Amino acid sequence: MVQALAFGVDVGIYGRLATRDHILELAELAESAGLESLWVADHVIFPSTVASTYPYSATGAFPVDMRQEPLLEPMATMGVLVGATRRVTIGTAVLVMPYRNPVLLGRMLVTLDVLSGGRTMLGAGVGWLAEEFAGESPTVRRTSWDSTPQRIPNTLRTSTPRCSNSLAWTH
Repeated sequence: MVQALAFGVDVGIYGRLATRDHILELAELAESAGLESLWVADHVIFPSTVASTYPYSATGAFPVDMRQEPLLEPMATMGVLVGATRRVTIGTAVLVMPYRNPVLLGRMLVTLDVLSGGRTMLGAGVGWLAEEFAGESPTVRRTSWDSTPQRIPNTLRTSTPRCSNSLAWTH
């Protein structure tokens, strides 16, 4: 059976268009135009100097100079989008997992999914911007999170999660 293509839009939570009015306008447009989804990206910080190659452009350069641009948080933005829409899926493309407490993130996602009527989607990854991690606490260890998405569901189903002073979660 042939399925129709589904289209969505990235609402842009960083750069010049990262404003309340713009994000709400895009949400309304997506709903009225019959688009399938709205997406938010993720960065916690943008370093002033970037040597990493941006994997999604032909030149390897990030498309926006973020030294003077606004930067919104994706989970909070998803909450606004959930409240502003009734039909479209709201998703992350891609949430950088090493920055977040996996149990708290799970609770936040479940809450958004319940409040949206089941319209949330998680795209999860470990990040591409090495300099972003250098600006974080030494306890943020990207490689230790490579298997976290597989561990979270089991941990939440089978035991009370515990953590040490680092971001290494155990059960």
